[in-house]
Amino acid sequence: MKPQYTETYTFFTRTDDGVRLWVNNQLLIDHWNDQGTTEYSGVMPLTAGNQYPIRMEFFEDGGAAESHLLWQSASQPKQVIPPTALSTNNPITSVEPAEPISRVTLLPTAPNPARGSTHFRFAVPNTGPATLRLFSVTGRFSATVFQGVADGQRMYDIPFDARSMAAGVYFERLEAAGIELTKKVVILRH
Repeated sequence: MKPQYTETYTFFTRTDDGVRLWVNNQLLIDHWNDQGTTEYSGVMPLTAGNQYPIRMEFFEDGGAAESHLLWQSASQPKQVIPPTALSTNNPITSVEPAEPISRVTLLPTAPNPARGSTHFRFAVPNTGPATLRLFSVTGRFSATVFQGVADGQRMYDIPFDARSMAAGVYFERLEAAGIELTKKVVILRH
């Protein structure tokens, strides 16, 4: 999400039933309960032109479903956040695991060996900073695959275009929750 003004913004959710809203990875609204259509709000200062992550979750327990997300600031009238302020070029997918994640996990890269492209996968038990990087066999940094806040109890699948990489053996290193995990990745000529 990209605001137009450097101001404190008020975010409004109007849902039937429960809702949670995160802006810039901070939980602003947390009303996860069965209810009729209800509006909640939370505030956050934002800087014009900066990109901010935003995530809204809601559930419906029965009857009509309704979900709205609006914003307002001193210069911005209260309105639904327009599509022009929202964007995603993030090919990363994350899904809920079949069983709870109890530890930081670096899942097998597939395909491995890779020719052209591959998918890196990992999971963390709790939300927090995570970094996944590639290094050559000599330990030289080659690429950052993921760097940011990873949601806990999610399995991440990150597509990676390896066509610009030299053929050879690499090591992927995941750093999260004070733990480092490493696995071998082989990149073949395409």
